[in-house]
Amino acid sequence: MPEIKSRLLQSILKEQKRRGVKDRAVYEELGVPQQTYSTWKAGVIPRPRQYPALAAFLGVPEEEVADMAREASETSPSTTPITIARTYGRMADRKAGKWKFD
Repeated sequence: MPEIKSRLLQSILKEQKRRGVKDRAVYEELGVPQQTYSTWKAGVIPRPRQYPALAAFLGVPEEEVADMAREASETSPSTTPITIARTYGRMADRKAGKWKFD
């Protein structure tokens, strides 16, 4: 199944490609940590306080960034990349006496 990217993410990646810069140059210009930029690329929607920097980077009005973010949140099945911890077996599934669970 192909990954569906929001219009906001497509705009950011398109501008990055147009400028011919690496991720580091983008997140430094935006003033966000590398992890934040990576989560955006994974589908997390930026917070409103980051709209002015994104608008300046994209060369569009801040309202347009807000509209793209709102559109992304409406079409996104999940706005946070929370993963569920793996469930491991109970004590009976392990060697007797080596690990203690519960």
